[in-house]
Amino acid sequence: MFIAASASFLLSAGQAVNAEVPDKSEVVVAGGAEASQKNIDIKNVDPDVSSAEELKKTPLTLQNAIDAAMRGNLNLIYTRFEPEKTSQDVKIEESVFDPQLNLSFTYTDSKDSRSSSYVEGAIIPRNNYLNYNLNLQKKVETGGSVKVWTGSSRTETNSHDASLNPYYVANIGVDVTQPVLKGAGFAVNLAPIAIARSHRKESELALRKKILDTILNSEVAYWNLSAAYAFRDLRRSNLELAKKLLEENKAKFGVGIIRRQDVLQAEANIAEAEEKMISAEQLIQQNNDELLGTFGKLEFDNNPMFAVAVLPQDNIEMPNFEGVVSGALEFDLDMQIAMEAIERSRLEYVVADDNVNPTLNLRAGASVLSKDDNYLDSYKHAAQRKGYSWNAGVDFALPWGLREERARKVKSQINLRQSQVNLSNVRQDLMQSLRSAYRDLEAGIETRRSAARTLALNMESFDQQKALYDVGLVTFRDVLQAQRDLDESKSRYLDAVYSVILARAKLSRLDGTILRRHSFTWGDLGEYELPPSTKAVSKD
Repeated sequence: MFIAASASFLLSAGQAVNAEVPDKSEVVVAGGAEASQKNIDIKNVDPDVSSAEELKKTPLTLQNAIDAAMRGNLNLIYTRFEPEKTSQDVKIEESVFDPQLNLSFTYTDSKDSRSSSYVEGAIIPRNNYLNYNLNLQKKVETGGSVKVWTGSSRTETNSHDASLNPYYVANIGVDVTQPVLKGAGFAVNLAPIAIARSHRKESELALRKKILDTILNSEVAYWNLSAAYAFRDLRRSNLELAKKLLEENKAKFGVGIIRRQDVLQAEANIAEAEEKMISAEQLIQQNNDELLGTFGKLEFDNNPMFAVAVLPQDNIEMPNFEGVVSGALEFDLDMQIAMEAIERSRLEYVVADDNVNPTLNLRAGASVLSKDDNYLDSYKHAAQRKGYSWNAGVDFALPWGLREERARKVKSQINLRQSQVNLSNVRQDLMQSLRSAYRDLEAGIETRRSAARTLALNMESFDQQKALYDVGLVTFRDVLQAQRDLDESKSRYLDAVYSVILARAKLSRLDGTILRRHSFTWGDLGEYELPPSTKAVSKD
């Protein structure tokens, strides 16, 4: 009964358990001259092979594969550190406006070889001096700085003319500096913080992009392995059919019905089928390694083999293209990253434009002071404002020619323009990818229908050729040609089913529905959007 067996083939994956994919083992196709409806039953043609080897495989659903990739993918783990790292850059820039406490002590002891005047009050003058300064300084968002300070000094001398010896001087004051041209204003002084925050947001967007790519790549790797199993089982089906044809030819040759050449052709057909079987087994190993690689778990040896779900053949309705475009424009992370780059370029231009200005700073300060023979009295009398000091000043600086500053301004203008063009380019790439993915899905669905019709016709053709061969009306070469046509139509149908799966996955990645397809939302991703712990990374 090999004719019935040849009319069915497997779309399975190593005897996998497919609890998440609906059973679509029958495909309705149009066949025959009347284009009547016919069911092609797709089932395992060789159920006896799923013995000890198949039982060793680890069952794996698509959702479990995606979860494993989200937890273990090394590229994703690497990217998950970036938002936390760029958050530190924000803190670094914000720290510019943190208050700074400064404290200094100075002790000086001096002795001259001789006096230079009688007014020095000593033949060999000697003085010692102890001073400390304490100040609290803070930069403000306008670019200026405020410093509140206090200081005290103690001076002792061997001069006989000193009326206070030792004496103490206490000072309490405040100094203010404010740029008027270069470095003045909120925009230019807060720009570094805004740039750092933009880098942080971009790293968060890049992480989300990497999450989506990881979901897509793990899904593609999963169905790659499923397709490799399906093609292996197809090759196995072809090999079993070739063996049955050889057995029949040997029996016919034994009673003198056919020539020796027909037996040799059947043996050559087996050898060819065995070669294809070897290649199919190798493809399974390669795709299994690819899937393990998305998990970050590929080792040099002792890697597990997975049993995955069969390629789904569920009917797919084409989405509305306008809805796809609208969703992609709203969702696309590359465009959001490009817009962040534009904002950073704008802020960098603001800074560069400010640097072309000359430096003009206004300074002002005031202090109260007192001199006494007692440390506490000096501060007490200073607080009573018995002495004072004030100052005001202007600082001006103009680099000759401003060549560096002007060059940096022109460079920032170019960067801004480039970032704007890049946004347009990203949008163009998105449109091209969307249109291509949409056409791929549309063509894939039609190709699958056509391949199913072709498969049904080739099944019928092979049955007819085999029946004619049994009664001696055609040669064995005609039967082999019909078998090759049938094998080719099976492969094309598998390719069509596989192409539809990949096209749908890639389109859903572009229009943002890939999260919903796998029951994810950004708010529910939790740990996948957080930096991995040091313990978890070291363990991996």
